Amino acid sequence: MILLWNPATKEHKVLPSPCIGPPFLNPSLVRVSMGFGLHVNDYKVVRVVKFRGQVAAKVEVYSTRKGCWRVINDAIVPCDIEQLKCSVVVKGVPYWLGFGPFWPDTIFGPEREVRRDEFVLSFDMGNEVFRQVDVPDAKGSHFKYSKKLGVYNESIAIMYYPSYEQFDRLIEIWVMKDHGVDEGWDKVLRIGRPFSSLWTPMGCWENGLVILQNDSQQLLLYDPNIDKAKVVSVAPSPRFYTSVATYMESLVPVDGGTRI
Repeated sequence: MILLWNPATKEHKVLPSPCIGPPFLNPSLVRVSMGFGLHVNDYKVVRVVKFRGQVAAKVEVYSTRKGCWRVINDAIVPCDIEQLKCSVVVKGVPYWLGFGPFWPDTIFGPEREVRRDEFVLSFDMGNEVFRQVDVPDAKGSHFKYSKKLGVYNESIAIMYYPSYEQFDRLIEIWVMKDHGVDEGWDKVLRIGRPFSSLWTPMGCWENGLVILQNDSQQLLLYDPNIDKAKVVSVAPSPRFYTSVATYMESLVPVDGGTRI
């Protein structure tokens, strides 16, 4: 079930069944990625479906203005999408992390450096096409670090952080200079303080603050200007998975929606 929800108006709407795939998909046989964006007052949901053994992914888009799904038959997804859901939307454009084939010299195993081309993938909601940009330092040692997407000063950002204990415990944040321009990245922040354990960047806050999570699953706000972090009090929840998303309040009604 796919549901649209506006927290500001407390309206929600269950979308009709998608066109691609049976109602109940076996997760071992198919990979589904979702995105959400805006174009000319039309909120859209993009759904990317790739079945095991299938070379090309299939793409469909739901339009809130038209109230239906539509398959994009000529859509080309230039790389595999790593994330099942899109957690970053900037100026109405959804972004995902993507990857290409593994490099020939890749050695698989615990704590090995998995080498493959990596990209930031976006979907233009107006032209309904995908765009692919190399991650920063694409020809260097980028594969040594885990990555997350975020929003920094209203621009798409990518956060590099250590994958294993043996790597330097530093965090880097890069911002795309111009949306869709290859190799258009600026390094805006490098957190190199000696953390006692691996801290994971979760997202960016206003005024240059960075949201981190420590190995005790606590959320912290880190201020790079004074090199200090403080614990953020949040409502108790099961410690299975934590994510941070950017939220911009909107009073746009959910057409045909139900008020909670």
